[in-house]
Amino acid sequence: METTIDQFIQEVVKEKHPNTVQELALLVKEKFSVSEGEALSHIMNLTNRGQLSLEEHPAPLTYGRLLFGAKGLWFWGTLGLALATSTAVFMISESVFPLAYVRNVLGTIFMIFLPGFCLVKALFPRKELGGVERAGLSVLCSLSLVALTSLVLNFTSLGITVTPVTLGLLVQTLAFATVGLLREHKVQFERLQE
Repeated sequence: METTIDQFIQEVVKEKHPNTVQELALLVKEKFSVSEGEALSHIMNLTNRGQLSLEEHPAPLTYGRLLFGAKGLWFWGTLGLALATSTAVFMISESVFPLAYVRNVLGTIFMIFLPGFCLVKALFPRKELGGVERAGLSVLCSLSLVALTSLVLNFTSLGITVTPVTLGLLVQTLAFATVGLLREHKVQFERLQE
């Protein structure tokens, strides 16, 4: 008994699971020597009659799409704020009063929030924490990181001064942000595999 085009389409979808409609249409075209448009017409008719269900699969998430897409905005914002703060700390003197306020505000955000935010992103890449929990944990982790950095620097020849503390926190922030971005990519990849 010879199968019809519609039966063949349904069998191929069940057994071979083609990734795209175009791939399915090419299989039909090869088997029945019909045009691609006619194969697509049969696929659409089956879909419209409810005899065929097509699923839309999201495109795989690559590092480039993660880094330069909407999901990477937090990384670029963190990177920009950390570099802006470091630049302000090293370039703006404390005696330049209108700009000293910018330096102080950026420095406060940098010390009280940013390193902890990146650490929390690295530790919890999934959305298991709410916004308030994430913010509170970020502040607590930042204060802990500042204290630990200062403790370590106290036992070096550098001492606890602005330059080593700023550079230490900048390195930690960038390292945790990078780890957070990589772990977020891993979580997204695992979701697509399920």
